[in-house]
Amino acid sequence: MFRPDPEVARIRHGVGVWRVDDELPPCGSFVGHDGAAPGYDATAFSNVDGTRQYTALTHNSAPEDVVGYDEAQQAFKDLIITAACN
Repeated sequence: MFRPDPEVARIRHGVGVWRVDDELPPCGSFVGHDGAAPGYDATAFSNVDGTRQYTALTHNSAPEDVVGYDEAQQAFKDLIITAACN
């Protein structure tokens, strides 16, 4: 489930689970998934040893799969870093 498909290894996506290594959050390897529905963005991840987890749901009205304006995107990143790394 956590082993990436060699055909798409550049994004490290297994069976429904993403793996991020020192990206967002920049403090280790995390597995989970994110997604969006009209008006919302959601993300839920756990570090690989299971000692830290975070879930965030945000409301937005941006047409793209983003949290909104630059300030809102930075606030969302800061929230994830605080939740995952501190």
